[in-house]
Amino acid sequence: MTLSIDQYRNYIIEKRKFTQNPSDYRMEISGGPDGTFICYPDSFLLPGRNFINTPFSYAGAEFTFPLRKEYNELSVNFIVYQDWKERIYFEKWSDSILPSKDKSESPPPAVYDSIPAYFSDKEFLRNIKIQFKERSSTGLSKKSLTYNFTFCYPLLITPTNFSSDNSGYTVFTVNFAILDYYISEINYQNNESVTSNINDNL
Repeated sequence: MTLSIDQYRNYIIEKRKFTQNPSDYRMEISGGPDGTFICYPDSFLLPGRNFINTPFSYAGAEFTFPLRKEYNELSVNFIVYQDWKERIYFEKWSDSILPSKDKSESPPPAVYDSIPAYFSDKEFLRNIKIQFKERSSTGLSKKSLTYNFTFCYPLLITPTNFSSDNSGYTVFTVNFAILDYYISEINYQNNESVTSNINDNL
C-alpha cells in the first residue's frame, strides 16, 4: 500500500503510539553529597550540537574541516512546590561551586593529558540523566531512551517571578553547562524501526 506523506502523518497522529510522548520523562542527578536526586521538570530543551570548523583546501572547492564539537546548554524548567525542594537543591549546588574565602585552589594546568581526569575530582560537577518512556497500550510505559550528560553544573538560575496575577504555577529555569553527553537504552519494540512497525500495521 502506497501512502502520501499527508496520509502517513495522519495515520501516525491518529494512532499516537508511534510518536514520542512529550510529557513522560524523569530526570536524575547523581554525584552530589546527598546521593541521587530525582525530579520531574515542567519542561526542558535538549542541547543542540555543532562543529567549530576551519577552511581547508589543497586545490579546488574549499572544504571546512571540523576542529571540535560544541554543545549548547541544557535548559530545564522546574515547578516551584511548597517545599521548594528543587530550588533549594540548585541553590546549594551553586553555592558549592566557588570555594570559600579560607580555601585556595590552584588554577588548572595549561595542558592536560585528559580533561575528564582533571574534572573528575571537582565535587561540584555531577552527572544528569533524562529518561524518556515509550507509549504503551497497557499503561505501563518502559524506558526507551536516556540522555546522559557528564560533568555538569548549574551555569544559570533565572529570576523567578511571583505575582498576584498568576493563576497557574510558578517555574524557574536552570541552564546547565555540560562537558559531554551520550545516548543509551534505545529499546523500542525489539529494536525494530518505527517505520517498519507502521508498515506492519497498515
